Amino acid sequence: MLSVVDTFQKVFLTAGYKKYPASLIFPCLDPTTLFTSATISVLKNHLLAGAAQKVFVIQPCLRTQNLKQSFCRDFDPEYLSSFVMFGILCSVGEFNLECIYAFFDSFPGLTKKILMRSSKIIGNEFFRQIGQQYLIEYDTRDPCYYKWQYGNDSLSGIGSTFAIEQPDGDFLDVGNLVLIHKHGKPIAMEFGFGMETFIARMTGRKSPYAASQEYLRLGLGLSNTGKRIGDCLIVALKLFEHGVIPGTGKASSIMRKALRNTCFLVIKDYGSVATEKFYHISRQASANPLWLKLTGRTYGEVQTAISAFTRETTHIKKHASGYRLEQKIREYRLQYGIPEQF
Repeated sequence: MLSVVDTFQKVFLTAGYKKYPASLIFPCLDPTTLFTSATISVLKNHLLAGAAQKVFVIQPCLRTQNLKQSFCRDFDPEYLSSFVMFGILCSVGEFNLECIYAFFDSFPGLTKKILMRSSKIIGNEFFRQIGQQYLIEYDTRDPCYYKWQYGNDSLSGIGSTFAIEQPDGDFLDVGNLVLIHKHGKPIAMEFGFGMETFIARMTGRKSPYAASQEYLRLGLGLSNTGKRIGDCLIVALKLFEHGVIPGTGKASSIMRKALRNTCFLVIKDYGSVATEKFYHISRQASANPLWLKLTGRTYGEVQTAISAFTRETTHIKKHASGYRLEQKIREYRLQYGIPEQF
């Protein structure tokens, strides 16, 4: 079987699409987002200029929503923060469903496991036709599930989501087919999916983490804790690879948060072997000496902050209680940068 990358390129090149160059994770052409979080970030300017070129792109992406729930023990990240997204874009007039069929048909047995989650509000012939090829369900989700926003008031999208059946009978989402409007007029079709999500769910492994080589090499397994730790560390690594250092700027502050979250999570969850574990996963992520120096320094800073916080709170508990004690502990958390959940 050809790899997903080779199959995708072969199918869409054959269908007349041109390969569009991938961007950095900082989208210089899309000021509405800090990071390139989807293929549309790279292609949006074509839509705003009024022309949807017939192109495909294979784009490294970065999203940071998972960082907000790093310390929630019940949080089991469903999607990777760092992933590769495949996407196509073309005008409505040039679009043909045959290339979508050809892509899925390239993987034996996949077609019969596909479910389309669609809505009757779409009212477009392409979406009616695709329901003849795959199992389809209508309006089983909240109306916003079928709508897309692009950070520009003139652009909007409405579309369907592809899901793949898993060994336990669940259908899990993998990608989307979207009809894009500009000022209310349909101008383009977009098809896209995350590579790791597609591979994991096509092979019945459910979690994209099970198909991410950059995550698996950390050796953290597929537990909630492992995913949360690995996600934070990989976000920090991706920013480091693009020249970002921890600090107070937008990207720098996110890197600082991601790296410190990694340290706190490892210390909290690995106890007496935390230091050994942290240095191991740091080396597994990258052997770059500057990276190892940065991560080591951050880990040392977090250890020092925890020690100082512990010392201060132990002392204040002997001399205060009630509201004053709670207030002082909050002050110490802010002073030493200790997360509320730690």
